Amino acid sequence: MLGAVFRIKPNAYHQISTCSFSASWKEGYSWEDHGADTGENLEAVEYENEQYRLHIGTQEKPLIMRKRNQGDMIPKFLALNSDFEKYSFILHSDQGVEVPMIQMDSREICQVHFLIAWKRKIEGDISTWLAVDQPTKEILKEEDIW
Repeated sequence: MLGAVFRIKPNAYHQISTCSFSASWKEGYSWEDHGADTGENLEAVEYENEQYRLHIGTQEKPLIMRKRNQGDMIPKFLALNSDFEKYSFILHSDQGVEVPMIQMDSREICQVHFLIAWKRKIEGDISTWLAVDQPTKEILKEEDIW
């Protein structure tokens, strides 16, 4: 399993108008099949070929909004009001996953994580999905950073 936690904060007295966090494949690589595999606070995408199954996971949209409302490292300007915004906020394709953010004030911190897990493909095995279903706090605790 691989993981990354990204945390950014604008310089004092400055704003960031937009930014984007992503996990993507090396150019030219593609999987035979991919699709959303989301639920239980997890936004995940499953990728498969003949030999392997792989999941990329991050926080699900409702959890991101709860964190924003609690002032927990999600910019206050993030507003997912319409159904379109709610269901198309986290982008995924055959090339990877992207979490776009909008305006951030200099007093705000934005934190997003990705986890990637893979193994040989076994029908009905959900272990890669379970492996990427972790909150940021647990990822950081595992590395003695929290």
